[in-house]
Amino acid sequence: MTRFERKNRNDIVYKGCGGLTDAFDDMYKELWRINDDEFDYLCETLTDEELSDITPKFKSISQIKRAINIVNAALSKNEL
Repeated sequence: MTRFERKNRNDIVYKGCGGLTDAFDDMYKELWRINDDEFDYLCETLTDEELSDITPKFKSISQIKRAINIVNAALSKNEL
């Protein structure tokens, strides 16, 4: 499922003001349009380099494309 296909999902729950870590989790879930299970899967399976590539500090279009490809590839493996 691509990021575009994940648009307007109803199964994403934002924890709000639970703490600093919840705020970071919510930021990633909103950026990538993923739920808690998908977020946990990404954290468990991606390498440190890949995790740093998907952080919202993009400086170029190629970095954004790489991040999208990383997330989409990982989530497509999770769906199987």
